Amino acid sequence: MQRLRWNGNLEACRQHEVASKKLRNRKKKRSTKKQRRQRAKRQQQRKPRYVADYHKYLRSRWWRRRRLTAIADAGNKCESCGGTVGLHVHHIHYTRLYCEKKTDLKVLCQTCHELAHAMDLAAREHLSRIMQERTP
Repeated sequence: MQRLRWNGNLEACRQHEVASKKLRNRKKKRSTKKQRRQRAKRQQQRKPRYVADYHKYLRSRWWRRRRLTAIADAGNKCESCGGTVGLHVHHIHYTRLYCEKKTDLKVLCQTCHELAHAMDLAAREHLSRIMQERTP
């Protein structure tokens, strides 16, 4: 489409604006697949590269930043007992591992963190015993 110069005709100018908007929208529609691919690539780059190795993930800059924001959001204290020494960030569940939300994490002191894992282990053992009893 050619660029029009102002020639004093307001109607021609409006028609040109409408036509150029349609053209821009058409171009946007054509490039949506490409944009989606680029967006997915950017999101993949934001995620840590250590998906296979959880311990490397915990040492990554990504996790350290996430951990510090979780501790700051909790007011620099344990969410269970209120302690302020030796704070850990506990994963409540691992469904969104590597892209956790605030609700997936809980700030705990070392003692409460060990207790949380012990309770998780006891619950898993209890469930496995129940399932073994039910299967013939």
